Amino acid sequence: MSVVSNTTPLNYLILIGRVEILRILYERIFIPTAVFDELTSYKAPNFVRDWTLNKPDWLRVHEAPDIIGSPLDEIQIGERQAIVLAEYP
Repeated sequence: MSVVSNTTPLNYLILIGRVEILRILYERIFIPTAVFDELTSYKAPNFVRDWTLNKPDWLRVHEAPDIIGSPLDEIQIGERQAIVLAEYP
């Protein structure tokens, strides 16, 4: 089974050294490019940024269209793209 993630679960699981839990639960984790950008931003903790730049094979980055003019406009781009990616394979 695969799952789509936003930034927060990955960020905190990486920080506490438990990100492998996701690999145990899911075959693949998909993240949109906006989430990858957040995890590799200069604002992200160094440990998170380094882990993401050397991400494992089970973490896949995918382009997701940013739908503008929808009820999703009220949430951040990473969450918005994650929802869109989950809805449209």
